[in-house]
Amino acid sequence: RCLIHLNGTYTGKTEINLFDMTGKLVRSEVSEKTAGEAGINWEGLSSLARGTYLLNISGDGTNCVKRIILQ
Repeated sequence: RCLIHLNGTYTGKTEINLFDMTGKLVRSEVSEKTAGEAGINWEGLSSLARGTYLLNISGDGTNCVKRIILQ
């Protein structure tokens, strides 16, 4: 399980995409965020291989890409 903390700039439709290092989309989710929500709880990441991934979060005119490591 992974809890993704979002700051207050993400409201409304928020899209979260997880890519492996070859650029292949391995997980995607669209969520409706309301003001004051702290994050998104993502289940099922334990089925992915250990390694480095790119997490892309976009919504409300904002886009953020972070590198994450699954161990």
